[in-house]
Amino acid sequence: MTPVTRRETFLAAAAQGDNSLTPITREEYFINKIAESVGSSETVTDTDLTLDAVANRIYRCGELDSVTVSSFPEIGGFTLIFTSGSTATDADWGELVMPEDFSVSANTRYEVNVLDGYAVVASWAVSSGA
Repeated sequence: MTPVTRRETFLAAAAQGDNSLTPITREEYFINKIAESVGSSETVTDTDLTLDAVANRIYRCGELDSVTVSSFPEIGGFTLIFTSGSTATDADWGELVMPEDFSVSANTRYEVNVLDGYAVVASWAVSSGA
């Protein structure tokens, strides 16, 4: 039987003594699955990001000092994933419609999902420097 999931592939390789596959975190797994479904992913290494967002793309960032969304697709969506470090990321969302009373906090990981200019934000606490 041919493995069809990463878990099955990992288990099949381990059963054959192949330890070259490394486990990934749940966050990495879900981000990879989302990237597969939307078609493209971009890793951003800058700490000050000015984003001209493209539809159907995931932007994976590390810790950001600032983020500015200067343009985005009117139809379609994109995802921005970033960490706010010990000092809260300075964010300018431009014309995006953000959740009411939303602000970026320090030591927090964010996933900002945007569809047709409207954002939904998920966040969770991280330790400083994560």
